[in-house]
Amino acid sequence: MEVNFVKKIDSQLKRQTREITPFGFKMSDYVRWGYLVSDEKREIEKNEIVLLKIKPLKLPANTMISSIGGVKHPYGSVLDVVGDNVELEKEKVVDKVLFLATESNEIEEGDLLGSVKIIFIGIGLIVNLKTVEIPKVEYGDETIEFTVKYVEGSILKSIRTKKSTHGYWRSNLAYTETIISDEDFKLKRGEVRNIKIREIILPPYTVTVSWGMVENVDVYPVEIFGEGKAYIEEERVVSKASVIGIEDCEVRKGELLGHVNVYFVATRKPEIKLKERRISKAYIKYTEDDIKDKKLKYIHPACFKRKDKARWDIIVSDEKRKVERGKPAFIKIREIVIPENSIVTPLYVMRNDIGTTLGVYQPGIPPEITDEKFISHALFLPVTDGEIRKGDLLGVINVYRVESMSFESFVTKLESWKDFIGYRINEIK
Repeated sequence: MEVNFVKKIDSQLKRQTREITPFGFKMSDYVRWGYLVSDEKREIEKNEIVLLKIKPLKLPANTMISSIGGVKHPYGSVLDVVGDNVELEKEKVVDKVLFLATESNEIEEGDLLGSVKIIFIGIGLIVNLKTVEIPKVEYGDETIEFTVKYVEGSILKSIRTKKSTHGYWRSNLAYTETIISDEDFKLKRGEVRNIKIREIILPPYTVTVSWGMVENVDVYPVEIFGEGKAYIEEERVVSKASVIGIEDCEVRKGELLGHVNVYFVATRKPEIKLKERRISKAYIKYTEDDIKDKKLKYIHPACFKRKDKARWDIIVSDEKRKVERGKPAFIKIREIVIPENSIVTPLYVMRNDIGTTLGVYQPGIPPEITDEKFISHALFLPVTDGEIRKGDLLGVINVYRVESMSFESFVTKLESWKDFIGYRINEIK
């Protein structure tokens, strides 16, 4: 498939047409930490989208990176990262982040802005993934120094600390959590705000990953967070979300904003603490045939195991459209069919210098994990005024097949994985 790569060269947006072949990947079960540490002092304004310099993050060849919930700067959120190239088979350096400011203040040099997970992968044609081998995993134990800022009891606190890049082992076992507004609020298009959500209790040894699908046509949850410091080995309470207005809107308490997937991981042999999932209910706001509607829906909990093989789907514009900096826009794209029992997540590293893709969208009532999905639009956030043209590459999504299961089966598999990973960690030591 031919697509246009949009790059800024000498302050001008240029298009380079390339042929892209569909590829897939196989993942290692080990993940390394990548810390996004500010390399500049910068005044920021609320609702502003800025490119911030970070201390260079070197990525080994045959790796990809993904956002990871739990580490957030109190003044905003990292939406994406910018690197010297986008070829996953080669070594890369990430030196900038796309940062969305939730309040006016100052970012200082050395501030931790966020973190990513560095995933070791083997790459191959989708039809040949069974024979693909994962290159040697570099466990690594580099120590990085930075300042962690957080809010506790309405008071801003900061600590200077050093952390290892040695990461964790993935179980691929996850369950879904709903992000539901716990207050009424109004937003203008492109306005950013921190709002209250129904509490989500995250068990110890878990990380959260964005669902990747737009599930409310008025507002998009950029990030969820709680008060105080967040350590994945401890239980955490998430009670807030940073949201951005897709349209001028009024959101009511009880509206569904989105989902996150909660994955179990291990930095050492974990303790499994998990309460049975309950049915929740929320108001779903969606558009069908260009008519906006809202209905009450009962949402059943979902447990699943993600496969270690996946594919990439490219998000390509299917229309010509002018866009405005900081104003989210639904862009019509070449339709993507996602098989039933699949999930999607955005692939980090900006691939279009006009902006980044926040999520993908299927008109109508949001689909379940078990449903086949017909993706027709991308929610695109421009970082500059510009024009999207037909054939422009907007981004890439990871598409994972999953095995859905009952809560009882999920707990049984978790216990088996806990014993297995405890033995493996001891063996590596």
